Amino acid sequence: TPPAFADGSYTQINAVQVDPAGNTSPASANLSIVIDTTAPSAPTAFTATPTGTSTIALAWVNPVTDFASSTIRRSTTTLPTSITDGTQVTNTAGTSHNDTGLAAGIYYYAIFAKDAVGNISVRATSSATVAAADTTPPTISSIASSTTQTTATISWTTNEAATSTLAYGLTTSYG
Repeated sequence: TPPAFADGSYTQINAVQVDPAGNTSPASANLSIVIDTTAPSAPTAFTATPTGTSTIALAWVNPVTDFASSTIRRSTTTLPTSITDGTQVTNTAGTSHNDTGLAAGIYYYAIFAKDAVGNISVRATSSATVAAADTTPPTISSIASSTTQTTATISWTTNEAATSTLAYGLTTSYG
């Protein structure tokens, strides 16, 4: 039975065989191994920001050491608790990703760092809400006008932020 190794680098490992008669083989060539059972740190500064009616921009800072990639998982019901929970959004060594094609609603995210041997960090989390597209035109109200010999002032209000345009002319066909 091979011995259990603690985390670390081992450079002088070799094998020797002894048969039932007591004959011992020559030692094998030395092997070098690295034992790594320590998970990397979780990514930090993880944010989820809606950037329209179907996209959430994700950004984070990866661990500085013992890092190979980050995996982001998404759910619409609760924060993902493991690297297999929810739907995978991306697996990358980068520090940002746009999650696109989303319907209106709240999205919960968890990000996990992985090292080169597959150890997985604890999660960092974030969430964001994609708003429904505004399909209702603004309502114009409180239209008022005042005139002088050389000027006309027309004012109105709208029920939501909007860009207004004034059409005018000498007839009802507006010029």
